[in-house]
Amino acid sequence: MHNKVLVIDDSVIAGSYNFSRSAQFKAENILFIESAPLADAYSAYIDHLKRKYAP
Repeated sequence: MHNKVLVIDDSVIAGSYNFSRSAQFKAENILFIESAPLADAYSAYIDHLKRKYAP
């Protein structure tokens, strides 16, 4: 299992859930967390990954 993360404003959506129609019928997990500090931390991490793996 590997996690997927989506950051929207001050909210984080994370889990093993694939953002696809077929995922609705599988045993996946997903968390909706409203936390500005967590959203900021994930945003910083995503920015770090974008810089690290930029072409």
